[in-house]
Amino acid sequence: MDALRRACVLALLAVAYLFVVVPAGLVARLLRDPLNRALRPDARTYWSGPRA
Repeated sequence: MDALRRACVLALLAVAYLFVVVPAGLVARLLRDPLNRALRPDARTYWSGPRA
């Protein structure tokens, strides 16, 4: 019985992820670019160098 309860909880978590997190991510990507990627014609280089 404990295995059945665990399987139900995992299935509910998967369904919640599928219907909450995935659509939110898709909407966010449709509305804007999350990384703000864009070519900058005035940039001399895109390399930022090593981080300390």
